[in-house]
Amino acid sequence: MEKLEVKKIFRRIVLFVFLGHFVLSFIHLLVFYMGHPLFDMLNEFPIWVQVVGVSLWNFIAYVVVGIILGVNRDDQPLYYLLLDRALILLALFLILVYGAIYISTYWYTLRNIWLIYSLLNALFGTYMYRLPTESILSLWWVVSTIVPSIAMFVGALIRMHFEEKKS
Repeated sequence: MEKLEVKKIFRRIVLFVFLGHFVLSFIHLLVFYMGHPLFDMLNEFPIWVQVVGVSLWNFIAYVVVGIILGVNRDDQPLYYLLLDRALILLALFLILVYGAIYISTYWYTLRNIWLIYSLLNALFGTYMYRLPTESILSLWWVVSTIVPSIAMFVGALIRMHFEEKKS
């Protein structure tokens, strides 16, 4: 395959990965506004339990997105190789955003800046936004930056596994 064609496929995969993430975030915001369905159940537990609970809930949602991303492709080996890279870009993007917001909250006590994270990673951000500042500053929440990528990859692998069984 030509290098130019591979770049074109990669751009399309990156677009689909980010679009899948943002569409899921948008749907979550439409359904729950700035709340989270697990907040009332988990907010009394230690932070690590809250992070694990929210991560499991979101993992399921992102696996579904990953299954959708793994739609039948003619160039499957290349697609899954490029999907890895696109998901790493998503994780890096979320880590950079999280890091910038974390630093601005830590150094400048800008609490409302977490609204940006709530918009860019709504499935975690809407939960985190309602927490007190000292709970938000727990580094356990870094997990929120990698769960979407890992779960989408698992969803794509599940899709690939079932497509292999068909043929």
